[in-house]
Amino acid sequence: MLTIRQQQIENFRQCHLKKFEDEMVGHLRSQFERHPLVGDEAKLRNAIREGIASAGGYGIVSEFDVGRFLEFTLEYGVGFHSSDWAAHILNDVTLSGSAKMNRLDDYTVFVLRS
Repeated sequence: MLTIRQQQIENFRQCHLKKFEDEMVGHLRSQFERHPLVGDEAKLRNAIREGIASAGGYGIVSEFDVGRFLEFTLEYGVGFHSSDWAAHILNDVTLSGSAKMNRLDDYTVFVLRS
C-alpha cells in the first residue's frame, strides 16, 4: 500500500504553484511589456503571489481564472479588486469563480471601455 504523507502533498502543491508562477511571469511580461511591474521580477512575482491569494479569497481557483485575475491586476492596478465596481462582483457569493471573472470581463468591455 502506498502512503502519501501530508508533507509530500504540500511539496507537490508548492512545486505546482511555483510552475504556475513561472508561467504567469512569462505571460504577463509578454502581454504587459510596458507595465512597470514587469521590469522588476521580484515585484512582479510578489504581485503574482498576492494576486493568487486574493483570487482564492474570492473563490477563484482554476488556473485559467486566476490568470485572468492577474491580468486584471496589471490592467487596473494591484488593488483593483477593492474598487466598487470589482468588489460588487467579487463579493457575490452566488457566483462561481469563473462566473465572477466572466462578469468582470463583461463589465470592463461594456462599461469601462465604452
